[in-house]
Amino acid sequence: MQFFKSELSYFVKSVHSILRISRETGHLDVIKHEAFAEEHDLICLAEVDAVIGKLVVDEAVFILVVIGSTKVATAPNRQVDNAEIRRIDRVVAVPVVDVGTPVDKSVFEGSSSGGNAVANKLKTQQRKLLKLVGGGASGGRKAPQIESPRVLEEVLRLFNDNGDFYFTTETADLTRNVQSAANTDTFQPDPRYFWNRELLSDILHLGEAASEWIRPVIQGFVAERALTIDGADIASTELSITLISRRSTQRAGTRYLRRGVDEEGNVANFVETELIITVFGHMLAFVQIRGSVPLFWSQKGFRYRPPLTIDKDVGESLPVFEKHVNRLVETYGEPVIAVNLVNQTGRELCLAQAFLEHVLALDNAAFAYFSFDFHYHCRALKFGKVNDLIASLKESLTKVGYCWIDKSGELVLRQKGIIRTNCVDCLDRTNVVQGAISQAIALQQFRRLGLISPMIEEPTAGPEALTVCMQQMWADNGDAISRQYAGTDALKGDVTRSGQRKLTGLVKDGYNSASRYYLSHMRDSYRQAAIDALLAGKSTFAPTTEDTEDEDEDECENIGRLVGETVRFVLPEGEILVGGWALVDGDNRNDLVDSILLLTRSHVYIAQYEEQSDKLTDVTIIGFDQIFKLEVGVLGKSPRKHLRIYWRVNGGIYFDSWRAAKTRLFNNVAIPLKNVEEADEYVQAIGEQLRITVNMCTGAEIPIAYVNKLNGAASSQTKPIISSLLTGAAFKLRQINNRQNKPTPSAAPPAIQIDEEISSNSPSTPDTDKEEQPTSSISHSQSEGLISEQQIATISSAPISNSNSIVAKLSAKLKSGPWKSSAPDVSDSADLGPLPSTSAVALDPFQQYKERIIASKSLIQML
Repeated sequence: MQFFKSELSYFVKSVHSILRISRETGHLDVIKHEAFAEEHDLICLAEVDAVIGKLVVDEAVFILVVIGSTKVATAPNRQVDNAEIRRIDRVVAVPVVDVGTPVDKSVFEGSSSGGNAVANKLKTQQRKLLKLVGGGASGGRKAPQIESPRVLEEVLRLFNDNGDFYFTTETADLTRNVQSAANTDTFQPDPRYFWNRELLSDILHLGEAASEWIRPVIQGFVAERALTIDGADIASTELSITLISRRSTQRAGTRYLRRGVDEEGNVANFVETELIITVFGHMLAFVQIRGSVPLFWSQKGFRYRPPLTIDKDVGESLPVFEKHVNRLVETYGEPVIAVNLVNQTGRELCLAQAFLEHVLALDNAAFAYFSFDFHYHCRALKFGKVNDLIASLKESLTKVGYCWIDKSGELVLRQKGIIRTNCVDCLDRTNVVQGAISQAIALQQFRRLGLISPMIEEPTAGPEALTVCMQQMWADNGDAISRQYAGTDALKGDVTRSGQRKLTGLVKDGYNSASRYYLSHMRDSYRQAAIDALLAGKSTFAPTTEDTEDEDEDECENIGRLVGETVRFVLPEGEILVGGWALVDGDNRNDLVDSILLLTRSHVYIAQYEEQSDKLTDVTIIGFDQIFKLEVGVLGKSPRKHLRIYWRVNGGIYFDSWRAAKTRLFNNVAIPLKNVEEADEYVQAIGEQLRITVNMCTGAEIPIAYVNKLNGAASSQTKPIISSLLTGAAFKLRQINNRQNKPTPSAAPPAIQIDEEISSNSPSTPDTDKEEQPTSSISHSQSEGLISEQQIATISSAPISNSNSIVAKLSAKLKSGPWKSSAPDVSDSADLGPLPSTSAVALDPFQQYKERIIASKSLIQML
């Protein structure tokens, strides 16, 4: 396509017709080549890949043009030959009215291959255009007013920062899945996934005359891989796998600004994901969806896993819940199989109970409900337990089936129904389970095609080439969906697929937690405004940051919940918790909590979080017999004291360092640390509790040295970071970055099956193989024996050489039972869940629904 300008219009020339844009009004229409030939004084400005449409920002009109794109797949459309799916890499906003300096070729500077130099030049040009549009006009034209230029910047960021938007060449329809497209003879894009529909509203009514210019853009993810399957029982077979995720335009937005359901039954973060296998000229497709819990609920706050609130009771929200379910039945058929992964304890319990209550009230035989407390079943990082869920879903997956189009184009099998998966954010946990479901369906298809033996029934067995391919594709898909909803990856330009993070990428010098929080909140507000503008075709909205102070006040409680949830998810069942603390890694220059240190009777567990979100990215397990020294002192240029732990693994020496955040928990109450001195005392107290616990439980004397300054860097190694610990967990999970085992990083095993547990080479890793899975969701035990704050303060203030008598008294107390539950930084029992015991099953909060579940028309399984 070529982009021209004349005195009165812009023109985009394609093969069959011309798109004309009025430079007076911004109106779009389509003309024939004969009419274009009569135009005079035409100037060709650029070659372009596509026109997204017209965007109005306040009084200004812009044409969004794709100047860089990359082919990522072949469109799965039998009606259009050689149609490509292209990822949008570069978009420019061309102002319809010249102001100051005329629009010329420099506006389009860039290339389809991209590159940092091109990107920087493009951003500079966009700032120049915004300045021109907002400044004085020349040539007699009145300058349009842009009161919110940041919205236009954010719209361009949506397209240019991450490559999350896609379009097709020709007239292939990317908004419809394979089965839906097969049932439609005409070009009718699905408005649910047609992101630029309003931007093309001027020409939608023109029908066939405008078909060349109606290029639906989707947000989501597209990937295609070519595979060769070899096996002992089959000949070498070539096939391709395509994964397409389509994010809905309805209730679209950012994580904390779009939750739950709206009055029309639309839910936040609704994504349709389709796996397509093309082999022997046949096309097999399976569709599943994710979406927020379809209730009226919300979260107050932006950090550290804020609490959940149910905003309307069952009586008020049931009609909307029913509307949502009926729409799914209308779109996909029945049954609708809901897989709910939220926790059945702690802060998520209210959401789990409310969802179940709505299912029971709906009482619809077309709706099935499987509740699987992911964090409970997969505690201690045993993601292999997802296989239990897949086994429970086996009959439902068979009933739903998949779509099959043979090489003649005939629809020989039809998918009947849909699997709907959710957690709280519909991100990491959901991606794990959807990947496992996708694997199970792919193996069904391979058996039907004769590519694997029909005798293979294991849900995780399959050709290695398939497992490697799907692992990478689902990991990338999870990253993309997370980035679009939570914005986490977009904030980390230095994160690579190899898992390395640079210190400079974490935070700019001089930012404190308050300014980081303000900027994060502002960014989400502007991103939401940009999404709203893109979907509406116009924007007059100025984002605000009301209530940020109130949200800040809730952070202390949220940190307590984060500690409690880390305890429940990371520790093996039966592991006795002695203490838990929310700390800041020594590499981090702000005061945002990013590390949870858990102390048990035999190990130190260190859970690392991405500090701008709640993503668990790294777990380190250190046995008491590996620790040989503790130090407390200031680190680098920071005036704050840090606790450092030294440990040995396979002849190598490792260390890591942490300091206090702005809050501590004492007797389950969040208490702000008043000043630097109090924070330093808190770090010293943690070190002393660690030293004493090791001594009480092993008899070993671990020296703790108080030094003026710690030597070297904060850590002995570069800290790995992955977009989420759960990103690839639906497949054979790579060994989690257990620093006790890695003088050198280990590669991810190239397999798709889920391990029964995360293996560890360390002899000191606790053995959790022998546990049986109980029928009710009861979380692991909480320690009853935490050293009190007062005792720690006493020990901390005493010289180490004079603390033996205190240690002796504590030894008798620690070895006696029952232990008392008082200590710093352990969240309340409601967050940790009920304590396991011989009568623990009676505490199951879902027992009250037993009779109603049995009597319900819906298939309900509480796993």
